[in-house]
Amino acid sequence: MFLRPGEVMFAEKPAHVITVLGSCVAVVMYSPRLRVGGMCHAVLPWALSAGDDAGHPQFVEGAVDRLLDGLRFLGALTSELVIKAFGGAEGLSGPPGGRPGVGGRNVEVLRGILVRRGVRLSASDLGGNAGRKLHFLSDTGVVYLKRLESRPHAPVHPEAP
Repeated sequence: MFLRPGEVMFAEKPAHVITVLGSCVAVVMYSPRLRVGGMCHAVLPWALSAGDDAGHPQFVEGAVDRLLDGLRFLGALTSELVIKAFGGAEGLSGPPGGRPGVGGRNVEVLRGILVRRGVRLSASDLGGNAGRKLHFLSDTGVVYLKRLESRPHAPVHPEAP
């Protein structure tokens, strides 16, 4: 199964979930007791205008809350969840002036929300300049991560000297 930006998934049966991240953040939650898990792929730190639904899973807070609520619905206790977070890349150089870009703001907002919800990360790979490809196994909570390093593009037809 491929998890697209702005989506949340839950799995009561074993599932192999793949997603690819740049500045987006993904959170994985797993209940070892129930052997159920879920994943969200949030795009933006917060709603951009008053007309946006701040609870939508494209926003970090909406995605985390839907993930927590869905796992509680399946019978998981918040205290037993193994929680991992990934993503929030800034690109090759990051934004000018040292201010955090979308990736950095996604990470900041995510950390704050987890603190306010009273949950702690058991593992994370956040920030930096490289994108990530994740493979999540919902029945074990295992996440495989591959960093997507940027390489300069070679010219298609290099000019002769």
